[in-house]
Amino acid sequence: LTALAEPNLPKWHGLFYSYDLSTGTPQVSSVKNVISQADNGNLAASLAAIIGAFNASGDPVKYGMAQQAKALLSGMDWTRLVNTNVNQMYLALDVYSDGTVTPHGFPDGTPYYVDHMFNEMRLGIIFGIVQDEVNKSTWTSLSKDYTSYTIDDGISVATLKSGTGSMFQAFLPSIFLKESTWSPNGFGVALKNFALIQDY
Repeated sequence: LTALAEPNLPKWHGLFYSYDLSTGTPQVSSVKNVISQADNGNLAASLAAIIGAFNASGDPVKYGMAQQAKALLSGMDWTRLVNTNVNQMYLALDVYSDGTVTPHGFPDGTPYYVDHMFNEMRLGIIFGIVQDEVNKSTWTSLSKDYTSYTIDDGISVATLKSGTGSMFQAFLPSIFLKESTWSPNGFGVALKNFALIQDY
């Protein structure tokens, strides 16, 4: 809602910074700002939900919100997050006031990439492919780490691993996308089994 309430917030190629909200008004740093792939993916999905809910509304306020959401969503340049040498999206970027951009990464300088399918960052990749000509290999190259877990009755249940093992990472995109319907033998099974394992 902050994006709609303050559509003219400073952005980087249409992508939103991680703003300081401690003053009550979103602020950006004068030195360095962070672009989070995950946060922008979640925002893009939220904007798409507003468009879907209100685009055909006869209420001028709701319709206006949908048009504003469309403008914000279409302005997000996902190609800026892709390292085309490896066809992967950066997890986060530091954008400095002098125009320098550096990816977050390991101590040896290797960038952090979105390289795992079963986490919330798949939203950003999906929007990048749909909106911005991001190469589909950024999706197909995501690792699919399979695992199995033996539940109390001795049955072995197979699923995908989420990045941290949390439900949040695995399930958040399903708030916005009907993954179990669109991929009944893939995400449908993985999500169902993951929930069962977490329950045990």
